Amino acid sequence: MLGRSHNLNSNEFYKPIIYWIQKYVATSPHFTSVELFFEYIDSRTSKQLYTVLRALGPINLTGNTLKIKWGYDKDDDEMLWLIQTMEKQLLLDIEKNEMEE
Repeated sequence: MLGRSHNLNSNEFYKPIIYWIQKYVATSPHFTSVELFFEYIDSRTSKQLYTVLRALGPINLTGNTLKIKWGYDKDDDEMLWLIQTMEKQLLLDIEKNEMEE
């Protein structure tokens, strides 16, 4: 995912994505790579993104590989804090990539 996320109805926007991820995870994929970069995330979206990442978490539990790369603007301390918080709460290994503007 790349861009800005500030949907007024983020639940409806992310619902099909989360449903697809749950079906995908059930197929027991051997390797999954996810790359994220957001210039901006509002609080509603951060909650949905947390749900997206939580839905991906079981991939690691099955002995398969989940690789998450999350790029962020090098001056965006709030985004870095969000990434670190999600990483810790979800027990995921997230590669944090500092990006130049």
